[in-house]
Amino acid sequence: MTLSDVTPAISGIAAVLGSISIIYTWITARSRVNGEEIKVLRERSVEHDRRIDRIEKDIEHLPDRNHAQTMQLELAQMSGEIRILAERLKPVTAISERLQEFLLEEAKARRSAS
Repeated sequence: MTLSDVTPAISGIAAVLGSISIIYTWITARSRVNGEEIKVLRERSVEHDRRIDRIEKDIEHLPDRNHAQTMQLELAQMSGEIRILAERLKPVTAISERLQEFLLEEAKARRSAS
């Protein structure tokens, strides 16, 4: 067996190995790209989980329907009490206005007397 007899076999083996190398590179390149995309998606997922946890904690502290209804009833009750106080303060307001008028008239009378 001479070198010229082995050359076509070596050439065929080199072609097969080259083809296998190209296919392997093509497959692994796609898996690397997919791996990078998966890494990015994992990071986004972790960030979304953090944001969801924060939102859930904020929502836990907000009043629910029962608390909101209770607050609404208490505000209505306070509004009624304020109306009652306003009615009770009207005579006090009238007294203070009359007292102010009396004091102004008395001051005018003292000026005109002097």
